[in-house]
Amino acid sequence: MLQVNFRGSGGYGDAFRNAGHRQWAQGIQNDILDATHWAINQGYADKERICIYGGSFGGYSSLMAPIREPGLFKCAVGYVGVYDMDMMFVKGDIPRRSSGQRYLRRTLGTDKAELRATSPTLQADKVGIPVLLVAGARDERAVPEQTEAMRDALVKAGNPPVDTIIQSGEMHGFYKEENNLGAVYEDAGVLRAQYRWPGHRRRTGGCGRGVNIAFPARHARAGNSGGDDSD
Repeated sequence: MLQVNFRGSGGYGDAFRNAGHRQWAQGIQNDILDATHWAINQGYADKERICIYGGSFGGYSSLMAPIREPGLFKCAVGYVGVYDMDMMFVKGDIPRRSSGQRYLRRTLGTDKAELRATSPTLQADKVGIPVLLVAGARDERAVPEQTEAMRDALVKAGNPPVDTIIQSGEMHGFYKEENNLGAVYEDAGVLRAQYRWPGHRRRTGGCGRGVNIAFPARHARAGNSGGDDSD
């Protein structure tokens, strides 16, 4: 498992965090893709058995990274993610506050063409791999309509998700153990068996912003594959 300290991550100073502004689809994805290629080139990962998983912004990246580089990932899991940038300005708890509106303008920008180019929902035909989508029905941050929009876009593109789970009672992250060990775990097992990638990590709540690049260990080299604890 590789976790990437992409630009925009916290804990590395303001300049590093601010470098992620208006770079969701470009610079941040470059960091994720570069890290994936590093793992392949170092012999840690089999390029035929790599999947991507993330929550919240990581859910966004799990769909955008395969769009940016088709063929690199073999499956993707979007967990409580956001996929339609225009929707972020009108739905959920972020745009309800003036501070949230400033955050969106600073982080995403307001150029309509740029927002469209940054939205996985409008590029679903480029995903081209099996996808599992998971959301909380009561999520106020990444509203379930985001996941429904991504599902509908994938269906329209002829690549319907392996499953789409909108879990009742859950919010921005699953906090009930029975939900973590239920359909989500089972569906992740479908992808895990098909691509022989590592086990789904059981969660007891929360949803960090991070992105996980999952691949079976090849034991080609000793050492840590790097990463942070953001997810």
